Amino acid sequence: MSDNVTIRRWPALVWLILSQLFYLVLLIPWSVASMMSVMAFDAGISAQAVLFVGAIWSYPIWPLIFSILAWVAYARRSDKMAAVWTSVPLVIVGLAVAVFFILIEMGF
Repeated sequence: MSDNVTIRRWPALVWLILSQLFYLVLLIPWSVASMMSVMAFDAGISAQAVLFVGAIWSYPIWPLIFSILAWVAYARRSDKMAAVWTSVPLVIVGLAVAVFFILIEMGF
């Protein structure tokens, strides 16, 4: 392997490691949120409560799946796809946070 190829690959490797460390750190607030999410059933079982709790509890699964896809792409020397795969959960988390703040501003 030439030095030029190695130099071009390090940004993708750094992004893979940093993004996945970020997902690991997000497990700390997720653990609190997951424990409190079952309070959605205090008013009874509803479709909204089931979807809410399911969405909260599924968080660790998505970064794990996309991390595996990213490392497989990186191993196949597809650095751009590796960066895309590892960024998908970040986009999903960003959208969820944006929706949360929009709902707060709307008074929900």
